Amino acid sequence: MRNGWGRDAHIPALSALPEFEITAVSTSRQETADETAKHFGIPHAFADPYKMVQHPDVDLVSICVRVPSHHQLGMGALNAGQASLLRMAACGHH
Repeated sequence: MRNGWGRDAHIPALSALPEFEITAVSTSRQETADETAKHFGIPHAFADPYKMVQHPDVDLVSICVRVPSHHQLGMGALNAGQASLLRMAACGHH
């Protein structure tokens, strides 16, 4: 299974919060979505994020992708009526 912000940081952090239940995961390939779902005990896995946001068990979307994809995926989630959390990389200016 590949490393990434979603797998290594977001899923463990959200899983530790009693008010959250992770019901679905989406990655760019079905194989990795299935592996991630199995590893964390998540019931639904998708390779298509737009199908995931339409699922009735999903009511909040955490978008853990590179910044250039934030707008497109964020708008897809919002257009599906989902609240969204966007990961923004920490950076500094010198």
